[in-house]
Amino acid sequence: MTVDSAALARGHTEPGERCSIDRVGPVPVSTARALLDDASVAVLVRDGDDITAVTSPTRVIPARLRRALEDRYPTCGVKSCANDQFLQIDHVVPLEAGGETNVHNTWRICSHHHFLKTYAGWTVVGEPGSWDLVPPDGPDPPPAARDERRDLTEIRQQRDQSDCPHATPRIQRFPDGDGRTRRMPPGGFRS
Repeated sequence: MTVDSAALARGHTEPGERCSIDRVGPVPVSTARALLDDASVAVLVRDGDDITAVTSPTRVIPARLRRALEDRYPTCGVKSCANDQFLQIDHVVPLEAGGETNVHNTWRICSHHHFLKTYAGWTVVGEPGSWDLVPPDGPDPPPAARDERRDLTEIRQQRDQSDCPHATPRIQRFPDGDGRTRRMPPGGFRS
């Protein structure tokens, strides 16, 4: 995607400015903004047709912050959830809304609660180290969230029923000698 920074800041293009997606063509600045909300972006600074600088901002969580969050949130940060598998680091105030990547604005939550926060209108309440997630006022999630959840369920069912050798299988759990379970059988996987 190519978009002039002035057009991005203003919200629309002026004559001579660009806002387009490679191999697609011109797009509205609102489309570019929506795509940038959840994208990895490389910024090319141009002077006419000459590229004068290239940067590559990323959304990587620094190792020290990751370790601190793993210690603070060994299970999902939502108080009613004890899930300790596949936790995702989430910005309480999203980056696109001015949130920072620091210990006061991040927590670890399970994918289910991350979905509810991001797509179903659930809200984070509390303070750092003691966050919680509360549902929207209505008893039902918005229609878009229901549709998204259905789509994800259908995708998972198709994946699990697939005969394709490249399909991602569900994680299998194997009993351990001391009553715990682990994700790999004793002796590892054998081909």
